[in-house]
Amino acid sequence: MKNTSLNFLWRDPDLPGRFPSAVSLHAHSRHSRETMRYVGSYKREYLLLRLLLKVAERQLEGAGRTPLRLSRIGWNPPLSAREVADAEQAQIQRLGLRAMVSLTDHDTIEGNLELQTERATASFPVSFEWTVPFGPTVFHLGVHNLNGATARQVAGELLNYSARPEPGRLHDVLALVDGQPDALLVLNHPLWDGLSIGQQGHREALRTLLSRHGAAIHALELNGYRPWSENQEVLELARAWNKPVVSGGDRHGVEPNVLLNLTRAETFTEFVAEVRCDGLSHVLFLPRYREPLRVRWLETAWDYFRAFPSPSGPPLTWKERFFYGCEDGTVRPLGELASRASRTFVGSALVALRLSLSQTARPALRWVLADPVGLRS
Repeated sequence: MKNTSLNFLWRDPDLPGRFPSAVSLHAHSRHSRETMRYVGSYKREYLLLRLLLKVAERQLEGAGRTPLRLSRIGWNPPLSAREVADAEQAQIQRLGLRAMVSLTDHDTIEGNLELQTERATASFPVSFEWTVPFGPTVFHLGVHNLNGATARQVAGELLNYSARPEPGRLHDVLALVDGQPDALLVLNHPLWDGLSIGQQGHREALRTLLSRHGAAIHALELNGYRPWSENQEVLELARAWNKPVVSGGDRHGVEPNVLLNLTRAETFTEFVAEVRCDGLSHVLFLPRYREPLRVRWLETAWDYFRAFPSPSGPPLTWKERFFYGCEDGTVRPLGELASRASRTFVGSALVALRLSLSQTARPALRWVLADPVGLRS
């Protein structure tokens, strides 16, 4: 990663003026398919979550009905693809730069296709975040800038692999992306143990993935919602495997990405060439990255649950945006299935969350949830 540079806006506020463009990678819109399956992985970092999950599991049941299981609950982020793209572009333009945005919803390209339909004068790459089962764990790959003519076909093949993983086929499936010279394949938050199998098991699987398939992976990600200590480890991993690192904001709520890529490219395809061919990447950390990570997680959690305007009709609340995969294969809004007790529990938790994030309580919250190893200077 000899051509990778890390840059911090609070240390060099004039740096963006030396580049014509910036790229926002890894952002999620209302199209994204989120799941409670991964929430357990945060229990080590947020001990209070253990208690909340136990209480929620008991509350999510109705009288005389089978209890609802957290693992079957999913949700959609609050903002539309257009709202996410507008926010990311506006943040970059405030730096005086040309903006490029690659939306990466979980396992769907519909958000990008929607943007291309709505914005005939703007160019948005066809991208998504692909869930890849791998042995006992799972990895997320940022698939950026698919060829528009074959995007649906390629995305379909990748998602078919996710539904029916066969390790012997993974090489050929990755080749569908690697074989497109203008596409970029990024290993997102590589050290995140999403299925809570334990760091040792996850890292062993990661080494196997890179040993067998590293040639098809073009870059590793520094992630805006992972701790500084973990991102430092990703840098060491990138050095060991001679890979560039790129930014990944990983926004799911209202906060814009706190990591960007500065670039001299004028198009996203040119940016891909910088990374794939030259191993060139200029990662920019924005000041919000220094805010305690667990405070930012709480802010995002509040975004998940509070009401947001709907394209048509009344505002969407958690009752509409959260859904449940029933055992008969149907998907229903969680508000239809949750008992009165569970709705009361969620309402009370939201009041407490809103109060904890108030300007009055925020200084104490920052102190209580300060990062053990953070980026301050």
